[in-house]
Amino acid sequence: MYRDPEKTQREKDLEYEVQDLRQSSERQRDEEERARAERRRERESVREERERTADTWPEALHKQIVLFRREATPQDEEDTIALEFETWAQACERAIELYQAAEAEIRPKIEKLEAAILLRAINALERDPRKGFSQIADMMRDTTPSGFLVW
Repeated sequence: MYRDPEKTQREKDLEYEVQDLRQSSERQRDEEERARAERRRERESVREERERTADTWPEALHKQIVLFRREATPQDEEDTIALEFETWAQACERAIELYQAAEAEIRPKIEKLEAAILLRAINALERDPRKGFSQIADMMRDTTPSGFLVW
């Protein structure tokens, strides 16, 4: 049987379909890779933001030590910038020690003041004649802030 050297339309259609599937698969892989890269960038951004935010001075000092030490790797023996970063990290360590000592001395006074503030608010609520105010005062006296929210 003699066969035409040119491809049949069916063969051309199948080749086109295979090519289309390859391109589709490549586009899908590229899109998945872009999505993975975007997720990596987002995670990195969140990590960097966490490294650069703090709610308290001790937390900020601890984080700054990590950041300074990351920069304190000397390139050579005369790397004065690296030495400066190490000095700053040591200063942060000392600041933490001083902060903790001051806090240990002052914290009991702060706690007494906070208790006095709470008691003053409770007493004022108890004197208020409106219905339910004394109940809130009792709850404030008898529970913790988190416990107050559980009902």
